[in-house]
Amino acid sequence: MTRFGWSALCAVAVLLAPSAEACTSAPCSPWWTRFPLPKDTDVPANVPALVMVSPGGWPIVDAQTLRLRTEDGTGVEAALLPGPLGSGVLVPAAPLVPGTRYHLEGRDPCLGESEEGPPETVTFTAGPAAALPAATGTLQAGQEEHGSFQVWGGGSCSVGVEGSQVTLAFTPAPELVPFLPWVHWTLEVDGKPWATAPHGAVDSAGTLGMLDRLRFPHALFSVYSVCETVPDQQAPEDLGLEEGTHVATLRPVLEQSGTPLPPLEVSFKLTCMEKDPVPVPVPNDSQDKGCSQTGGGLSLLGALAALGLWRRGWKQGVAVGAFLVGGGLALPPSAEACGGPVCDFRKVHAPMLTGAAVPANVPALVVVSSQRYGVDSENLRLRTEDGAAVEATLLEGPHRSGVLVPAAPLVPGTHYRLEASNLCGGYPQEPGTMETSFTAGPEVALPAASGTLRADPEKDATFPVWGGSLCSVDVEGRTVTLGFTPAPELVPFLPWVHWTLEVDGKPWATAQHGAVDAAGNVMPPDRFAYPHDLLTVYTVCNVLPNQQAPSDQGLAPGKHVATLRPVLEQSGTPLPPLEVPFELKCPDAAPEAPDSEAPDSDDRGCTQAGGSLTAFGLLATLRLWRRTMRP
Repeated sequence: MTRFGWSALCAVAVLLAPSAEACTSAPCSPWWTRFPLPKDTDVPANVPALVMVSPGGWPIVDAQTLRLRTEDGTGVEAALLPGPLGSGVLVPAAPLVPGTRYHLEGRDPCLGESEEGPPETVTFTAGPAAALPAATGTLQAGQEEHGSFQVWGGGSCSVGVEGSQVTLAFTPAPELVPFLPWVHWTLEVDGKPWATAPHGAVDSAGTLGMLDRLRFPHALFSVYSVCETVPDQQAPEDLGLEEGTHVATLRPVLEQSGTPLPPLEVSFKLTCMEKDPVPVPVPNDSQDKGCSQTGGGLSLLGALAALGLWRRGWKQGVAVGAFLVGGGLALPPSAEACGGPVCDFRKVHAPMLTGAAVPANVPALVVVSSQRYGVDSENLRLRTEDGAAVEATLLEGPHRSGVLVPAAPLVPGTHYRLEASNLCGGYPQEPGTMETSFTAGPEVALPAASGTLRADPEKDATFPVWGGSLCSVDVEGRTVTLGFTPAPELVPFLPWVHWTLEVDGKPWATAQHGAVDAAGNVMPPDRFAYPHDLLTVYTVCNVLPNQQAPSDQGLAPGKHVATLRPVLEQSGTPLPPLEVPFELKCPDAAPEAPDSEAPDSDDRGCTQAGGSLTAFGLLATLRLWRRTMRP
């Protein structure tokens, strides 16, 4: 077989360890199933339909359980229909009576078929009839931005990537605003569906509300193209859009309305920034002896990244990759302590979506980076849309974050810009800047509840233990995943909450502000700074063959108590900690099987030892090469 043939075979033979478990959302919570309108609000008497929404079809609302009654309990005749995205739709047989108070109720979809429980209810008053909207509003494309962001979906919940993003700005027509709670949304790009959002997801300021990203992986007003995967991350299945010019079409639908809303179109462009290749020394000995790869999991990943092959040159990448593997290049264990990349100002961000609605009484705003390089709070500024400075106190925050405490509550309806400058100042590269825009919404009561915490049954798993000179070491052990469901009152403030998990009173893991989303999912951390997952605990039972024993053996087998401590930055209302017991037990060691005689080898086979991120690195690179072969 030719050298290239063996090279290809070796590349295919580098297999990923299977995921311990597919990523799943938090358990069913009534918070996700709701009526998309505030209590005691006014509803146009001629509203075409009332809706109970569900996040993406799970759990499905049973429309047949919806009921509309007047305040004295009189039932209102209506048709009951299944709606889009798992919603339930109630269509009144006649217009509502202005000035009358109504109760809309539906069965909690989180209940099992045989379970009983109080219905979900909302109270409103019928207002005067309003002309059904014939206009949608305006749609604009913001400036293209290059930086780091999360791609959602797949077995890892989300994957950190670098790429190009464009944020779309939507301003609803005034005539549409009274009916927004009953409008659902689709965003198409070049005529193909890109994102959806349920009824009531967009408010009167054109801001998208917080959704479960596992069920709505694409944000309605954000489009992107993946240019690179972040080191230590598996390449996502979703690479976003191709580079180039595209057309976005926003299609709103007012439920059961006979007057269609006109779609809005806007063009935008996505490009990836070129990187200069870095030369890599070529080894002297390249005899045709098959292929082997040993050492830390980041070795191959680092070598390919250094070659500048993360992006577009797939032919050169395959040729050099074939040479590296087929030529017998063994990447040795790192002789130095494993360290992360240098300061990258593109990874500095405010933990909220651009254009988000922020409670006017938010105690503090935060800019986060990494434990390895921080944010100098003296370089933070808060300004209104017209550039006026907002008085605030600047503080050094936990996890080397920068904290800005406004001197007075924000003004609802006002647009603000949070700015950070001189990022990575003092490092060799040119300092950078960051800017995030948002709108102040109404004040919201500060949360006094944290939510619920549970422990799933322990499982056997093969997983990497992070830290040490090899970056990571694969082990076999027992893991327990903790399931967290945030309290509804905590959800609006999650971007400014940081976290500590203690086990038996000792710190086990921490997480930055904004690391936990509304469904209780934890975003993947920078493993160099956060070696332990916030909601996973483990004990090491066995080290895999050809692996160095990790210095971190996890927890001792036995019974433990986990305590999750959330902290809302600069809040005077402490959040209660949550506790849950769990147990970890290593299985009894099985007797060793007698050695069997190894088959002859002709020195053309291939082996792969070391951290599992070696395969991550190779497959991530190969997947990104594939991107260039798209028509």
